[in-house]
Amino acid sequence: MSPRNNKFGFSKSDNEAKILKSRLDTYLNTMGCAVLRLIYDENLTVVEANPCFFEMIGYTPQQFKVEKNNKLLNVVPTEKWNETLFSIRKSYMTPSVGDLRGENILIHRNGNLVNVLITGRHVEENGRNYIYITMTDISELREAERENKELRVAYQAITENSPSGLVKMHFNEYDYLVPFYINKGLATMLCMSKRDTTKLYGHDFLEILHPMDRERIIKSFREILTTGIDSHETYRLRKSNGDYIWAQATASLKDEDGKKIFYVAFLDISDRMILQDKQYQKAEALKIAVSHVGMQYFEYNILTHAATSIDKKSIERFKLGFPITDFPSSFIRAGYVYKADIKQFKQAFINIDNGSMFEEFEARVYIPDERQWLW
Repeated sequence: MSPRNNKFGFSKSDNEAKILKSRLDTYLNTMGCAVLRLIYDENLTVVEANPCFFEMIGYTPQQFKVEKNNKLLNVVPTEKWNETLFSIRKSYMTPSVGDLRGENILIHRNGNLVNVLITGRHVEENGRNYIYITMTDISELREAERENKELRVAYQAITENSPSGLVKMHFNEYDYLVPFYINKGLATMLCMSKRDTTKLYGHDFLEILHPMDRERIIKSFREILTTGIDSHETYRLRKSNGDYIWAQATASLKDEDGKKIFYVAFLDISDRMILQDKQYQKAEALKIAVSHVGMQYFEYNILTHAATSIDKKSIERFKLGFPITDFPSSFIRAGYVYKADIKQFKQAFINIDNGSMFEEFEARVYIPDERQWLW
C-alpha cells in the first residue's frame, strides 16, 4: 500500500491514516475550542470544522452550508471584514509576523455577538494555501470586563461627585498618614479646589486636623490597623481660611494588593455642633437661674414617662432614684402628692401626653427630708 498525504498533511499508509484520522477526529470533537481549516480566499471558505465551532455560532453544519455557503466572513460583522482579512494577509505576507493571533467577533444565529480569541497558521497543501485556526469563546470574559469598567466609571462618578468628603490614605514608610485620593466633596467642604486640597494636605493627613484632635485621631487609626474594626469619630478639619469645620468621620480598613488602605468618609456636622453648643449654653444658663431662685425644675419625657431635672439634687430629694420612672404614677403612689390634689395633678400630665403644649395648676408636694407639704 503506497503512502499518501491525508488532508491534514500526514504521510501514512491508508490503514494508518484511517486510525490516525479517527483519533484526530475524536480529539477535535472533544476540544473546548473551535478548530477550523480554511481556504485562504476572499471569503475564507470553511473546509472542515469541529462541533465546537458550530455550537459557537448556533448553526448545524448543514445550516451553515445552506445559509452561509460555508464562508467564515458571512458570520463576521461587516465592519470587521477588512480587519479580519488584513490581519490574515499580514501574517501570510510578512514572515516576521509569524502565526496569526488576535481577537474577532462572530455573529451567532440568534443575532448575539460572540467574542473569540484566534490563533492560526498558514499551511500550503498541494499548491493551495490553507489556514488552520483555533477560536476560543471569550464573550464572558469581555462581558465581565465591560461590567467591571461600567462599575468603575459609576464608582468614580459617585465618589468624585458625592457631597460627602471621601479620602483614601495609608501609612507610608516614614509612618506618615498620607492621602493619595481626595474627592471634590471634601475639597468643597474645605472651600478649596481639589488640586489645592491635595497639594496642601496630600503629604500628611494630620495637617488638616485641629492640633487638639491629632493625637486622639492618629491613635484611632492605629487601633483600626490592629483590630480591623471601623471607627466613628468626630473631629475638626481646617478650611483654606484657617477656620475649622466639625466633621463626623467613618474610617474602614481594606487590604489592596498587600497594602493596608484606609477609606474615610466625612460628613460636615458644623451646623449640628453649633446648635448643640447653643442648647448646652442655654441649659447651663437655666441651671444657674434655677439655683438662684430656689425653683424645683423638672423635665418630663412623654415617650418614656420619666421625670428628670437639670438639678439632680432636686429629684434626689424625693428618694425615688434618678430619673423618676413611671411618672407621675410612681410619684403619686409614693405619697408625694397631697390627696386632694391628685386628680388635677394626674390630669395635667394626661393632657400633656395627649398633645397639650401648656398646663398650669397648683398642688401640694411632700418633701421627705423637710417633713412638710409645699405648694
